[in-house]
Amino acid sequence: MVYVLCNAAQPDLLGERRDARRPARLGAAFQHRGHRVYHDGAVRRDVPRPVGKGEGSQARAHRRRLLGGVSAGLRRAELHYPGDGIDRAELHTRAQPAGEGGAGMRDTNVRKLRLLIEICLLAWLLTGSARYEAKKEIPVNTPEFDWENYNIITHALGGIDGLTYLNSRESFINYYDKGCRLFEVDLTQTSDGVWVCRHNWKESLGQWKGEERKVLSSEEFLNTPIYGKYTPMTFEDLLKLLDEYPDAFVMIDSKQYSVRNYQRTLEDYAQYREISIKAGIEHTLKQIIPEIYNSAMYPGTALLYKFPAYIYSLWQEYTTEELNDIAEFCQTNKIMAVTIYRDYWSEEVQKIFDERDILVYIYTINDKEEARRYLANGAQGVCTDVLITDNLN
Repeated sequence: MVYVLCNAAQPDLLGERRDARRPARLGAAFQHRGHRVYHDGAVRRDVPRPVGKGEGSQARAHRRRLLGGVSAGLRRAELHYPGDGIDRAELHTRAQPAGEGGAGMRDTNVRKLRLLIEICLLAWLLTGSARYEAKKEIPVNTPEFDWENYNIITHALGGIDGLTYLNSRESFINYYDKGCRLFEVDLTQTSDGVWVCRHNWKESLGQWKGEERKVLSSEEFLNTPIYGKYTPMTFEDLLKLLDEYPDAFVMIDSKQYSVRNYQRTLEDYAQYREISIKAGIEHTLKQIIPEIYNSAMYPGTALLYKFPAYIYSLWQEYTTEELNDIAEFCQTNKIMAVTIYRDYWSEEVQKIFDERDILVYIYTINDKEEARRYLANGAQGVCTDVLITDNLN
């Protein structure tokens, strides 16, 4: 257990890299003794800029806003890339004057131990210390999850009548009745903080007039059918629906793209678990599959609950080196599937994951002939608004 936590506590920044030659915009707090962390994972010497005592009041204020109260130990962990050959803590050791190497190594070990304790404490604060009376659990027969059994991921619970991103009760039941057993759902919060099944608040989906962005309250959301006829759901409603369909699984898209949002991810999943416990249906979390966008999202969710599986979403373009790092990370942490946006898939990308026995799903594919071509070229399946397994035969 300690081994897993130590590795999970040092996430990489793969989900954040875009321009390999541009310094990562992580603020003054992340610059270390004249070095900068670049998006390609390299650490290069740069013009020294003041940090700590030397930084101005504006820089300190910006750092506090950026980090949102995250402790120094966890901030340092964000700067570690598995596979880049450089431990961020090791940078500190390298920067020590001659003769201080032993002390630097001891400092590194102390920081790692402190980080391990801190993550465990944070997980306990978010779960173990919760004070509420949980309803009695009712055991259900949920099958063991295996990616090999699924070649269709039903996007946003499925589209109906040419309408997509519904995330509605009718969507789920419609595609379940057609044989779908693996779904994807979007989660966001209402103006009063209730978790609901919705992609975002940019489009009205018929829930308000006009096309301007508007964040509804939970009462407004639940009392206004989507496009006038589809039933909106809270996350609790979704869990209760899963309780009725114990052989269905749902991937959660929480849209925490930024690696700096790992603390937010931990808090979100702690809330998801608390909702399930209060409703007396914590067992339905065995039907939930977290979708992660970077390796920093993994350790928090793994600490909170033993989910049946994870899936890594490749939502942007990556270099070959980055893809190999992601594949290695997935293999190490037994994340046995990835989703890839159709524009970024290629036979070379497929091969990288095939070599590590990691299954690939392509999204979003609504044409059955196109879906068949991907499967013929090695993909395990597709994420789709409308297709069902029979369309792939």
